Amino acid sequence: MTRQTHHWAQEHRNFRRLLDVLEEQVDTLGNAGQPNYDLMLDVVHYMTHYPDLFHHPKEDLALDRIVSRDPGTTGLARDLHRQHRAIASSGHALREMLDAVVAGAVLPREHLLEPARAYIRHFRVHLDMEEAEMFPLTERVLNSEDWRDIDARVPYAADPLFGSRVAERYLALHRHIAGEVGCDCVLAQS
Repeated sequence: MTRQTHHWAQEHRNFRRLLDVLEEQVDTLGNAGQPNYDLMLDVVHYMTHYPDLFHHPKEDLALDRIVSRDPGTTGLARDLHRQHRAIASSGHALREMLDAVVAGAVLPREHLLEPARAYIRHFRVHLDMEEAEMFPLTERVLNSEDWRDIDARVPYAADPLFGSRVAERYLALHRHIAGEVGCDCVLAQS
């Protein structure tokens, strides 16, 4: 596995962990419980900032490079590009709803439940599709020069939650995840 594909696979594991956290809170909401809306907002804020701005653009460039060498992959690339846009759009809408709730707005549970469940479901399907179809193509088609070009075209950003320094915005979310896995880890703030 190339360094970049290995890195993406690790990021996907992190994204799945966050989707699990979000789903746990959505299930609490669906069962008429009191979810942690701040935690939900932190998950969606992260998902609409780090993956949407740094992870997906690199994948899009890799897909474009793959299509240039293997036109038979055009349909897959088109589907994944569309999914990236749909995930970003639905994540943005969900983040706005959660921002409003955290700020004190009262929304019927149903107004938040279905968009949140759909976001989780679509993101998981997307991750599965990339891992099953795109990752093997990147391994087969792309070379080290391609990866250097892709890396040069998308600015580097340290992961603000799973990187070596946790951004203050995500400290509570980090503590929640660490507690779930029984880790006593404490990372320095950015």
